[in-house]
Amino acid sequence: MKRTRNRRWHVAVWAAAALAVCLLGPATARAQGQPDFSKVQIKTTKLANNFYTLEGQGLKITQALAQVGVTKGGGGQAIQLGTIWLPFGFEQKAGKAALGYVRIVQFDPTDKRELVQNFIRSFKAKYNQEPTHLNAHAYDQILLIADVVRRGGKDSQSIRDTLAATKGFSGVTGSVEFDQHNQNIRMDTIHYMQTLPDLSWKALAWN
Repeated sequence: MKRTRNRRWHVAVWAAAALAVCLLGPATARAQGQPDFSKVQIKTTKLANNFYTLEGQGLKITQALAQVGVTKGGGGQAIQLGTIWLPFGFEQKAGKAALGYVRIVQFDPTDKRELVQNFIRSFKAKYNQEPTHLNAHAYDQILLIADVVRRGGKDSQSIRDTLAATKGFSGVTGSVEFDQHNQNIRMDTIHYMQTLPDLSWKALAWN
């Protein structure tokens, strides 16, 4: 295939029930005037000039985009942006294809707060492995219920009411404050990470 040089384009990607990502140029497209997604085994729809939706399984999208030289992991210049949680260990499965990938994770192990680092040290000492986001959420749930009990929750109704009134709770995944619809409104539970060449994470202060 011919390379089209200095071609700037943007790709928006939604993966049904799996992943939502965007690809941001500049990128070198292996096509005549447009990026070539023929090797990407996902549904592709062009919405506007240089703007596409791609639907499929998240890991396959990441690997395929690297294979066709679109993203940094495949020698391209585009950066893949994800907006839906990815499972723990995604980088190990994706390998080099994950290089430069920016997306949301549910737990930031690089968080320097003593609460977080003490949790990680204690978990590793007991289980001899790194905690995942599932472990972190379980820990926060226990801490939150304990906090509710300390604030007077003693039966199902009072626990529910006290939980709904939670403000300023800080856990290892972030803070908790519920609105009138019982949704957490604290944005520090959203952690944006970029994958580095050694497949470790770099936290981005985007929120």
